[in-house]
Amino acid sequence: MWVRFVGVGGTQIPTSPVGIGRCGADVTVWYSEQMPTGVGTTSNGTVCFHWTSSNCQWNSSIAVTNCGSYYVYQLSAPPVCNSRYCTDMPDVWISDTTITPIEVTTSSTPIVSSQCYNYTLINDPTSSVNVTTNISVIDCGSYYVYQLCAPPGCALRYCTDIPGVWITDATIVPIQVSDSNSLKLQSLSLAQFSGSTNQLTRTALMLVSNKCYQLSLTLRSMATLIAYEDVQIVASQLIQCATNILSAVNGPLQERTLVLDLDSSRATAFPTDYDTDLESEWSNPNLFANGNDFSWKTIEEGRNTYYQKQLATTISNQMNELISLLTSTLNIHINIGQNLTINTPSAFMSLETISIESLSNRQIQQVGNAQINIPKHFNSNINDNSAVMLRSRMEPLAAYGSSKSQSANTNVSTSISLSVVDRNGNEVTIKTDETNPIEIIIPHDPSLIIPSMIIQNVTSINSTFHNQLFSYHYMNITNILPISVHIEINPLETNISYLFIYKFDQIPQLNTSINQIDGWTLFCSLNLTNESIYTYFIDNQKTFGHQSIIFGLRELNSTEVEDFCGNSSIINPPITDEKFNFTSNYELRIYTSGCYYLDENNQWNSDGLIVGPLTNHYETQCFSTHLTTFASGFRILPESVNWNYVFANADFMRNKTIYSTIICVCVIYIILLLFSRYKDKKDIEKLGVTPLPDNHKSDKYFYQIIVFTGQRKHAGTKSKAVNGPLQERTLVLDLDSSRATNFPDDYDTDIESEWSNLNLFANGNDFSWKTIEKGRNTYYQQQLANTISNQTNEIISLLTSTLNIHINIGQNLTINTPSTFMSLETISIETLSNKQIQQVGNAQINIPEHFNSNMSNNSAVMLRSRMEPLAVYGSSKSQLANTNISTSISLSVVDRNGNEVTIKTNKTHPVEIIIPHDLNLIIPSMIIQNVISINSTFHNQSFSFHYINITNTLPISAHIEIHPLETNISYLFIYKFDQIPQLNTSINQIDGWTLFCSVNLTNESIYTYFINNQQTLGHQSIIFGLRELNSTETQDFCENSPIVNSPITDLKFNFTSNYELRIYTSGCYYLDENNQWQSDGLVVGPLTNHYETQCFSTHLTTFASGFHVFPESVNWNYVFANADFMKNKTIYLTIICVCVIYVILLLFSRYKDKKDIEKLGVTPLPDNHKSDKYFYQIIVFTGLK
Repeated sequence: MWVRFVGVGGTQIPTSPVGIGRCGADVTVWYSEQMPTGVGTTSNGTVCFHWTSSNCQWNSSIAVTNCGSYYVYQLSAPPVCNSRYCTDMPDVWISDTTITPIEVTTSSTPIVSSQCYNYTLINDPTSSVNVTTNISVIDCGSYYVYQLCAPPGCALRYCTDIPGVWITDATIVPIQVSDSNSLKLQSLSLAQFSGSTNQLTRTALMLVSNKCYQLSLTLRSMATLIAYEDVQIVASQLIQCATNILSAVNGPLQERTLVLDLDSSRATAFPTDYDTDLESEWSNPNLFANGNDFSWKTIEEGRNTYYQKQLATTISNQMNELISLLTSTLNIHINIGQNLTINTPSAFMSLETISIESLSNRQIQQVGNAQINIPKHFNSNINDNSAVMLRSRMEPLAAYGSSKSQSANTNVSTSISLSVVDRNGNEVTIKTDETNPIEIIIPHDPSLIIPSMIIQNVTSINSTFHNQLFSYHYMNITNILPISVHIEINPLETNISYLFIYKFDQIPQLNTSINQIDGWTLFCSLNLTNESIYTYFIDNQKTFGHQSIIFGLRELNSTEVEDFCGNSSIINPPITDEKFNFTSNYELRIYTSGCYYLDENNQWNSDGLIVGPLTNHYETQCFSTHLTTFASGFRILPESVNWNYVFANADFMRNKTIYSTIICVCVIYIILLLFSRYKDKKDIEKLGVTPLPDNHKSDKYFYQIIVFTGQRKHAGTKSKAVNGPLQERTLVLDLDSSRATNFPDDYDTDIESEWSNLNLFANGNDFSWKTIEKGRNTYYQQQLANTISNQTNEIISLLTSTLNIHINIGQNLTINTPSTFMSLETISIETLSNKQIQQVGNAQINIPEHFNSNMSNNSAVMLRSRMEPLAVYGSSKSQLANTNISTSISLSVVDRNGNEVTIKTNKTHPVEIIIPHDLNLIIPSMIIQNVISINSTFHNQSFSFHYINITNTLPISAHIEIHPLETNISYLFIYKFDQIPQLNTSINQIDGWTLFCSVNLTNESIYTYFINNQQTLGHQSIIFGLRELNSTETQDFCENSPIVNSPITDLKFNFTSNYELRIYTSGCYYLDENNQWQSDGLVVGPLTNHYETQCFSTHLTTFASGFHVFPESVNWNYVFANADFMKNKTIYLTIICVCVIYVILLLFSRYKDKKDIEKLGVTPLPDNHKSDKYFYQIIVFTGLK
C-alpha cells in the first residue's frame, strides 16, 4: 500500500543508518538510495535493516514517489520480527512540527501520479511505523466490510474502534479520502453535523474545523482530477460547514447562544498539571477578572469568555484560509463572464470572473437586500484589462472580534464581505475617495424584535410650576467606536409640529438672549409620511469624541407653524422666552448604529466608514473607501426615567397607596433587620467560644497559622527572611515573639542563661518589660542572622569552587532569578583592567585601569559577582547605617584554588560601585517653605535658615534639593557645620557657598547641592541659609564667570516666591570580617540620587548604601510670623477650652481616686497616728540562680 508520513514523529524515511534499539524496535529500517527529485516521478530502491554490527543485515525493495511537497512510499511488511520503518524530519519543506499541510504544487506540470492523492496517512509520534499488508474496505452504507489477510509479523493483531466518534475524538483516524465520493460523503457529514450550532463544544468545534480545513486541502490537490460538478458540491458543503462553525463559536460571545455546561465545567475544573505547569494561563486571574472584580463568579465567566475568544480567533483564521483554498480551487474552472453561487440556508458565497474595468458602477447583490455598490471611479493595483474574481460572502452572524467588551454591538448584524482576487489567488486592492465611496447595505438579524415606542407624558407637566422652554431628553453615546444616533418621534395627533434642538455633552439653550445649540430642525406636520413619524439622524462623524447628546422638543404654535413650516427659505429657528405648553403627548424611540470592518488583528474598527442616512431598523447603510469584511452595530436605547413627569406627579394625595406601601415595607424591613441582628447575636453566643470567668479583654493570645502557598511562580511570600525583621521590612512572627519571651524550662538551673541577662536586651537605661521583649527578639534574630550569613558565605564558596572546575577562560555563567543574582566568569587577571561588571538593572562595579593584586598578570582568575535584594543588617545594635532600603552587591576575585585574590587601588583611581535602592521605595514629595509670609513680620535675618542633624556613628553625605515655585528666581546658598552661618559686610563665618542661578536650571527645575561624607566626618549638624538674589546681583554674578567671592549685603531677606525643599542623606558601607558595616576608604559620589548610590572604594568586598529622607521639620519662623491671636481665634479658643476641661476632669478624677482608696484600702485603727513607724518582714524567694 502507499503511505504518507505526517506529524511530529517525522515525514520521511531516513537516508542514513539508524542505530539499533531506536524507533521502538530492535531492528531499524532506513532507505539506502537517492530520493526522486522530479515532481511526480517514482523510483524503486532498497531499504536496509540494521542489526548487530551490520548496517544492512537484511534488505527489501520499496517504491518512492515525489509529490512536490512530500513523499509517498509503497512499503512491504518487514521480513523479521520486532523491526520497524523509522521516520525523521527532512531539512526543507516542513516548518511546523505539529501539522503537515498538503501543499499546493505550483509546477506548470500537474502531478499525475495517482498515489499522490490515494494514500494512507500515518501519524506516529514515536518516529516509526509498523507496516502491515494491504487490505480492501467496502462502504456498505451503515457499516464497512474488510478483506483481511493474516498479519505478517509476530504478536500482531487488527484493532477495532467505535464508528462515528471521529468527529469529537482526536485519537480516532478518519475515513481516508480516496475519490470524489469520499470527499462528498465527508463534506456532507460535516455540514450536517456542524448544523447544530448551539450544541457543539469547543473541543468538537476545533476538531470539525480541522477536518473541514483538511478536506479543503485535499479538494485543492484533486481539483483537476475530479469532475467540476463534484468540486462544486464539495465546496458548497465546506462553505456551509465553515459558516456553521463560525456561527457556533461566535454565538456565546455575541450572547446569541448559551455556554454549554460541558465547556463551563472544563474551563473551571482544576487542571491536572496545576502545580507543575508554572506558566499555565488557567492560574493567572488577571486574564479572567473584570477590572478589579476578582470574585469567583467573575473569574468563572471570564475563563469561559477567554477560552471562547481564543478558539474564535483560531477558527476565524483557519476558516479564512479555507475560503482562500476553495476560491483558488474554483478559480481554475470559472472563466470571464461565468459565475458560481453557493446559497444554502446558513451560508452565501458567490464567485464571478470579470475584467477589472467592468467593476465600475457594479452592484453585487447578496441574500435579501444585502448589497455592495462599487462607484464609477476607483483605484486598483492591477491593469484595467486584467481578469479578476469577485468573491462575495455573507455570514448570518458577525464575528465577535478580539475586543474585551462588546462595544461594537454587532450581535444582531450579519457579516458581508467582498474580495477581488487575481488569477494567482492574491487579493487586489480597491480604493475610492470619500466623495464617491463604496456603498454597503448590511441587513440586521431578520428575527430581531423592535420594541414599541415609549410614550412621553408631557401634558401632565404643563400645570406644574416650571420655567422650561423645552422637554429635554438625555442620550449616553459613550463608546469606544463612534456611533450614529437615530431619533424617532410619533405625535399622537398628526397636526402638531415641533421645534427640535440638540447639543453635545450639555443642555442646549435657545431663547432671545442665549443661543447654545449644535443643531436644530423643524418637524412640520405637512411633511409627515404615511408612518406619521418624525425622524432625525446624526451620523458617526458628528458624534465622534462626545459622551452624550441632550435634545429638546417643544410644540410650535399656530403662528410659528404658518411663518416657518410654510417657508422653505428659513435660516434661523423660531425663538421664544415662553415656557413650553404641550397640547398632546408623543411617543419616542432612540437607537444607535455603527459601521465597522474587521482589521488584520481580528478587531472591529471604523476608520474611513460613515453611517448613511438610509439606515433603519432592518438594515444599515455604510459608506467605505476600501473593501474588506463589514458588519453593523445596532442598539435600541432603553426607556429612561422622565424625572419631570415623576416630580410633577409626586403629590402625596395623588399617590397615597404608593406612599403607604413604601412606608409599610420600610417599617417591616427595619423591624426584621433589628430582629435578625438580635437573633444573630444569640447564635454567636451559642456557637462561639464561651469565655471563662477569669478572661479579660486585655489578655493576649497567640495562634500559630501555617499557610501553604504551593510551588507555583509568584506563590511565595515577599519577605527577605532573616534580615527582613531586623531591617524593619517585615514583622516579627508571633510564634518567634512568644518563643523569645516565654520562660525557658531550665530558668532556675541554667545559671549562665542569656535569657536572664537583661543587659543584653535593654536599651540603655530602659529596662521596661516592653523594651526587654523587643530586645530579646532583636538579639535572637541577630544571632540567627550572623549564623546564617556565615553559612551562606560557605555555601557560595563551595558552589564557586564546584563551578570553577568547568568554566574555562572566556566562559561565564549567570544565575538570575527574581530574588538573587550571581555571575561567574573566568578571565586572566590582566583583562580585569578597565572592566565593567554589570549586574541587575543599573547595578555595576567599574574596575580602574591600574590596580595592585597578589598574583601575576597572566594568571587565570574567576570573577564572582553577586547581588542580594536586601542588604544584611550587620552586627550593629542599632540600625545606624540605614541600609534597610539598599540592595547588597559584591565582587570577589578567586584563583583556581578557591582563594580570594586581593585587589587594591589608590584614592586617585578608585573602584566605582553603583548600588541601586529598593525599587518599591516611595520618595516623599518636596516640602513647601512658606517664606513670603515672614517678609512682613519684624525680623533682622538676611537668610532663611534650615537645620540638618547629621549625628551618626558612620559618616554620611548630605543632599539638598530646592525647587523654586517660579523658575526665574536665583538664590545665594551658604552653610556651616555645627553653628549658624553668618555672611554680611562685617562677618564671614561660612564653610561653603554657591549660587543657584535660574539660567542653569534643568528640565526638573530643581537646584541641588551635595556635601560628601568626608566633609561631614566629625560634625553633628549642618545649618544652611538661603536668600533670593535681586536683579542687579543676578546680572552681576549669574552672568559673569568665574566668580570668586559671593554677593554680600546687610539687608534683611525679602522673598518674592516660596520654594519647596527636600533633604536626604546617603552613605557607602562595606561588611568587615566581624559582620559589621564600616565606611573606611569609601567616598559617596556626586551622582547619587533617589534611586541609586554612587560609591568609590580602594578595595573589593560586599557593599551596601545608606539612604534616609529627612521628614518635614517645624518652620518656627512661619509659626511665630502667623501666631497673631486675631488671625487664629478659633484655634486659640479651642486650645483654651480643651485645657480648662482637662484640668477640671483631672481634679475630679483625683477626688474620685482618693474616695476609692478610702473604700478599698486598709482601714486605720483609732490609735494610729501619722507619726507612728511600722516595720514589716518581707521574704523574697529569688530561686537557685
